[in-house]
Amino acid sequence: MAITIESTKLLAVEGKDECNFFDTLLKKNLSINDVQIINIGGIDKFPMSFDALCNTEGFYKINRIGFIRDAELNPAKSAFDSIKGVIINKLPTPTKAGDINKSNNPWVGIFIMPDNSNAGTLEHLCIDSIKLLPLNYCIENYIKCIKKHHDPTEQTKFKENKAHVLSYLASQCKSKFVNTLGLAAQQGYWNFNNTCFENIKNFLKNLF
Repeated sequence: MAITIESTKLLAVEGKDECNFFDTLLKKNLSINDVQIINIGGIDKFPMSFDALCNTEGFYKINRIGFIRDAELNPAKSAFDSIKGVIINKLPTPTKAGDINKSNNPWVGIFIMPDNSNAGTLEHLCIDSIKLLPLNYCIENYIKCIKKHHDPTEQTKFKENKAHVLSYLASQCKSKFVNTLGLAAQQGYWNFNNTCFENIKNFLKNLF
């Protein structure tokens, strides 16, 4: 992983789409403009990417660093323990998902999507933000219909959360169609004032 450290505040996320999403959330909703967001890759790439980051010039000038990743199919503690196991010898570590260790420099926070507790992803958090919209009722019925027509042996391959998000994005009457969470955030598709975003917003405000 090639990176140039440009800020004393870093937010490490899983992919390019997450970079776009959190850049929009920080700058447009929280008015936090001095955080450098880096794509450190998914959990399989994380150990190697983190080692590369630690060896990057300027790393030890960082005074705030946050890590955000999805819980995926496991409870959040599993994802938290995985990150903690990688960073514990190099950085102060929080005691649980959603916490920030402020005992030393740098401050270190770990947030596990969607809510630091349950299995899930960033997509699940965004779906929560639209669940009360009348349109969401149509999307849920659409997803149910699709699942009925899938071969039962293939059900585990169906990414329901991604299909839900893409169905919502495709339904929007915008001049430019977008097909990712991050681009959708840039275009204002997600209502960051929805209460479901409060935990991640508070985490980011407390860290940065």
